[in-house]
Amino acid sequence: MVDVDQLVSARVIALRLGWKSVASVHYYLRNDPKFPKPVFSLTNDIGGVRLWCWPDIEAWADAKGA
Repeated sequence: MVDVDQLVSARVIALRLGWKSVASVHYYLRNDPKFPKPVFSLTNDIGGVRLWCWPDIEAWADAKGA
């Protein structure tokens, strides 16, 4: 069960971690096997939405020193 209040987008992750770009989230998603996978993903022909559980991201960032 996921607490919906803990769901965050790539934009929110970048803001909370102080990263300059949302692209950093996508970089780590592709290149760091320990980066948490989205808990929700919906894609279509014009784009998509991915949501992560903030405590998972926070734990990863603490371990990584990000």
